[in-house]
Amino acid sequence: MTRDTQPDSPLRIGILVDTALQQHALREAVIATGHEVGQSFLTGRCDCEELAAHQSELDVWLVEVDFSQRQGQRLESWLAQNPLPVVIGDGAETKPGTEANTTWQRRLSNKLRQLNGQLNLAQHPTGVAEDIWVLAASTGGPEAVKLFIEALPENLGVAFIYVQHIDSGFEKTLTDVMNRKGRYPAHEVKHGDVLQANSIAVLRSDQCVEILENATLMVKDEPWPGPYSPSADQVIANVARNFPGRCGAIIFSGMGDDGALSSRLMRQRGGPVWVQSPESCACASMPEAVIAINSKAGNIETGVDAIGTPQALASAFMHHIKNKTSEQQRKTISDR
Repeated sequence: MTRDTQPDSPLRIGILVDTALQQHALREAVIATGHEVGQSFLTGRCDCEELAAHQSELDVWLVEVDFSQRQGQRLESWLAQNPLPVVIGDGAETKPGTEANTTWQRRLSNKLRQLNGQLNLAQHPTGVAEDIWVLAASTGGPEAVKLFIEALPENLGVAFIYVQHIDSGFEKTLTDVMNRKGRYPAHEVKHGDVLQANSIAVLRSDQCVEILENATLMVKDEPWPGPYSPSADQVIANVARNFPGRCGAIIFSGMGDDGALSSRLMRQRGGPVWVQSPESCACASMPEAVIAINSKAGNIETGVDAIGTPQALASAFMHHIKNKTSEQQRKTISDR
C-alpha cells in the first residue's frame, strides 16, 4: 500500500459493521476524529469481492463485526488476505451524549492516531534513527543549540528532538533559525512523524507530544502538563523509557529546572546526560539544576557525563557516536 497523503492528512477509513446503528455511530466517530469515511458497508449487504474492490481507495479498515455469526465467519478469509491495516472495534457505544460513548470515542481516536504513525513508518525506506537525543533549552537556548548543530559533521545518523521553551506561534521562526547553515534539517513536528536519522524535530509549545515505542510522534490536542511548554522533563522521560541504551539528552542554556528530574531517569536507563557549561550560558539555571540533582544522587563528581561549550559538546558528541558505532560493528563481527 502507498499512501498519497501527508503525515498529518486524514486517514481514508473503510467501515464494516453488522447494523445500521453501528454504521451511523462509527461514521460520526470517524468524522469527529478528523478522518474521512472512504467506504461504509453492512456485512449482510456486501461480499468479499466487493470489499476487496475498494482496497485502493482506503488506508485502513474499521471493523465492528460479530465473528461468531455466519457473516462474520465468511469474512475471516477476506481479513486473512486483506493488505490494509485493520482496527477491530471493542464494542461501539452507540448512544450519543453518554459518558460511555465519550470514552469509546476517545479510545477509537487514540487507536487511529497511533495507526497514522504506523502507516508513515511502514513507508519510510530506512526506518527510524538508531540513536535519539533530546536537546532541551530555554532562555539563550536557540543560539547555543544552533552553535552545537553547526559544529557537527554530516550524517551521524542521529535523530534530535528539540525542546525549546517558546511562545506559541514561534515554532516556524525557531525552525528557520535551526535550518540556517545547519547540516541537520529541522522541521515542526506533525502527528504521525517518524524520528528519522539526521533530522531535528522541533516540538510545539501548544500541543503535547508523545514519542511512541516505534519512534513515531503522537501530537495530542491538549496542553503540556506542568509549568513548562514544551516540557523537557516529559520528553526526556518518555525517550528514556522507550529507547534505553540508544538515547541521551543535552541541556543547554535556560531559566528554571526543566529537565533536571528526568535526567536521573535517563542515566538510570543507560542514556548519557550532557550539559552546556554554566559560564558559557546566557542563563545557567537549567544546566546547574541538572548538575545539582545528579550530584546529590551520588553520581560522578560533576553530576553529568559531559560538560562544555556548545562547540566542545559537538566535538565530544561526534566522537561519542562514532565510537558507539565502531563498538556495535565490532560486536556484530564477533557474534558471527
